[in-house]
Amino acid sequence: MDCNIQQEVLLAPYTTSKIGGYAQYLAEPNLETAPKLVTWAYEQEIPIYFVGRGSNVLIDDPGLPGLLILTRNSLTQLRHDGDKIIAGSGVFLPQLSKFAAREGAFQALSFSLVFPVP
Repeated sequence: MDCNIQQEVLLAPYTTSKIGGYAQYLAEPNLETAPKLVTWAYEQEIPIYFVGRGSNVLIDDPGLPGLLILTRNSLTQLRHDGDKIIAGSGVFLPQLSKFAAREGAFQALSFSLVFPVP
């Protein structure tokens, strides 16, 4: 496979909270190698986890048994399709917000809105 798979990697550097245990396996594939990587893990019966930029994620201290796939540098495509915005899991939320503003598609970001509760 054309993708480097690392073993026993500390995940704290890959999260914005800078906490967390180890991943059994970690890989950062590109668009071409990602499907091969998922197939490999499936065939080996290895659990798969996907993380984009590591925000809003807490990794347990015992870590993750399985493969963590980082998509922050490869799955960063954005496109506007009718009433939807299609965004890769590696897209940074501020980048997505700016894209939605340019496209006039704020309703597509309703999932990310937070309303204060009195």
